[in-house]
Amino acid sequence: MSTARLIYAFDRVHTWLDVSDPHLPIDKLRELCGGVDARVATPKFHARWKYCVELFQPTVEALELFAESIPPTAAARIASVEIACDVPNIGWRASRLLRDAFLGAARMKSQQQAVRRYKTVWYFGRRQQPKQSANEPAKGGRHVMALYVDRPSKLLNVRPDAHTPKAFHVEWRARQSDVVAGLGIVTVRDLVNFDHEQFWDCHVRMLTIPSQTRLGHILHSAAGRTHKVSGSALRKRAKSWRDEARINGKFVMHNALRGSLKLVRKLDSVPWPEWWTLTLADIKSAPSDSVT
Repeated sequence: MSTARLIYAFDRVHTWLDVSDPHLPIDKLRELCGGVDARVATPKFHARWKYCVELFQPTVEALELFAESIPPTAAARIASVEIACDVPNIGWRASRLLRDAFLGAARMKSQQQAVRRYKTVWYFGRRQQPKQSANEPAKGGRHVMALYVDRPSKLLNVRPDAHTPKAFHVEWRARQSDVVAGLGIVTVRDLVNFDHEQFWDCHVRMLTIPSQTRLGHILHSAAGRTHKVSGSALRKRAKSWRDEARINGKFVMHNALRGSLKLVRKLDSVPWPEWWTLTLADIKSAPSDSVT
């Protein structure tokens, strides 16, 4: 496997402006983004907003240009963002190893919905449904994390071809302006200054599982049991707990901990950057490939 590295960026930014002709430099923005969709439109029940701009895989330069190009008399409302983290060009096998490690460690804070798999995507939360029209809001969870590993990275305006290796990709999809504002993104300028690593470290907790015996003891104690049990009984309890949280044979930490804050507090957590350093080191021997 080639040297693996994390890339932080926005995968998509959807903004409404309250002017119908903002004179944005669309051609220049297209050079700095994976794609741009800009059009006169009005969202349902919100007649104030007259122009829609969607930026796909924008670079920091694209966000800066967008912020500078909005007329000073115009107001902007960020309707949704997709905050992404990629490990690009590591190939199919290494991407799957990362996916399984992530599923086995990550707990999305403040998300009570279970993790589910839909086709090749793993969803932490209720999957958004396709919009019926350009002006309709997306239906689904207001906070959803999506994970997939079967496509190349496109972040930061990368244009992959048929030979580009697969990437690990996880994104946090925040829908509706109040939800986006709760993440500290109120203005387009906030997108430019957004601290991606701090965001992930704050909103996703990476946990480690101890030995089977120790885990069984933690589960026994968290259940309020005080009587002594044998080591084999503790290991059996730990195995059962893990098996109940498997999807397609893969252990999913988030599902195992749903509704059990007491248990969450008993497991050791690892800071987001440290978890990635350790995990990428563990899979460094995985061969690079370009399997489709």
